[in-house]
Amino acid sequence: MKLNEFKAIGNLVRDAEIVNMPNGKPKQVFTIAINDDYKKSGTEEWIKRPYFVDCYVIGKEYKDLTKGKKILINGKIVTRNYESNGAKKKITLIEVFTLDFIQMKDSSDYERVPAKEVGKDIDDMTDVEVPF
Repeated sequence: MKLNEFKAIGNLVRDAEIVNMPNGKPKQVFTIAINDDYKKSGTEEWIKRPYFVDCYVIGKEYKDLTKGKKILINGKIVTRNYESNGAKKKITLIEVFTLDFIQMKDSSDYERVPAKEVGKDIDDMTDVEVPF
């Protein structure tokens, strides 16, 4: 059983970017918007609240990660500390292990479509550069 596991369905906020890390490994970075609906207190009104989650994949490059696409990600939560202009900063990200595209069949059902990879897997997933 994994204690640090993150799964979510969200929409890509912008096209994914490929960044080459100093050690030469490719890193694909992207942000997804995850909607959370809640009922407004004392009313029957439902409010949509988006959460924006920064994600990255190391050693894999996925095709067609473009703005607006709905994806399912599976990964883990990671926290990185860094310094910027003398101030200590902390960032929380999702390290993605698997990714699938989601196609809506109707308003309440969907199907998963495996994402197509470009290139080869890289086993050594260390040395993450922050911020991206």
